[in-house]
Amino acid sequence: MSGKIFINYRQRDADGKRLPHVLLVEALADRLATHFGRDAVYLDTTLRPGEPYPRELRARVADAAVVLTSGYDEAEVMKTIHHARIAGFLQKPFTAGRLCQKIRQVLQQRGVAGAAS
Repeated sequence: MSGKIFINYRQRDADGKRLPHVLLVEALADRLATHFGRDAVYLDTTLRPGEPYPRELRARVADAAVVLTSGYDEAEVMKTIHHARIAGFLQKPFTAGRLCQKIRQVLQQRGVAGAAS
């Protein structure tokens, strides 16, 4: 899956209300798909923290670089997550521009064509 992008996010809060970032994430996913190709972007809204990854998803992201986002401080998060594939971190809240910068940076580090534009 080298060069492919996996996006997972929650659409609704615990009360079932649509979260404000949904339109932003969907627009970003659409723009990434336009730039890198539809089959390069895998968008998922069904996984919940702590759920085991289905076999198909595990296969899709097997060699993916991970950009982790969290409302917690990076140092705190990294104390509990020890994973070699974490290629970048963004602390919430962040702008769409900052997220695009981070994705571009990770893709450039991996030598993905089209990441510089």
